[in-house]
Amino acid sequence: MKLIAVARIHKAFKVKGECSVYSFSGEEKHICQTNHIYLAYKKESLRCEVEYWRSGKEKLFLKLQGINTREHIAQYAQWDILISSQYIPNPREDEYYLFELIGTEVFTRSKNYVGEITSVYSAKGDSQAYLQIEGKLQSMLIPLTKKFFGRLDRTHRSICLKIPWIIE
Repeated sequence: MKLIAVARIHKAFKVKGECSVYSFSGEEKHICQTNHIYLAYKKESLRCEVEYWRSGKEKLFLKLQGINTREHIAQYAQWDILISSQYIPNPREDEYYLFELIGTEVFTRSKNYVGEITSVYSAKGDSQAYLQIEGKLQSMLIPLTKKFFGRLDRTHRSICLKIPWIIE
C-alpha cells in the first residue's frame, strides 16, 4: 500500500480531542473517505483510526479514536496525515501529483534520453525535481514549471525536458 501525505494537523480544537486539518490540495472529499490514516512527523509515524471527520466553514476537523482531550491531540499539531493512494482522486489531464514523477524517464523534444527523476522537493508552492542525468554522477535540481518540462506521459512514465541546455 502506497501512502500519500494529503493534509496536516493544524491545531487542537475544542476540548474533546478534535483538531483542525489543512488539506494540501485544497480538496477534502478524498481525505474523508477513509477511517484509517497514518500520522507522520520527521521519522515518527503512527497508524490511527478515525472516529469522525466534519467540515467547518473553511476548515476540516478530525477526531481520532482514543484521543479525547485537547492536550492529547495538541501533541500531533504539524504532523502530516497520510492515506492510501487508492483514495486519491485522479488529477485533471494537465495536472499530476508530485509522487507520480519519481522514477519518470526524461527525454528531450528530439526523443534523446536524458535521465530519471529520482526525487521531488517542494516548499511553499515551489516544486523542483532531482534529475539523475545519464552517464553523470551528479543530480540536478530543476524547477517543475511549464518552462522546463512538458506534459507527463503516464502510460510510458516519461516527460519532456524542454530546455536541454540546462543540463550541459
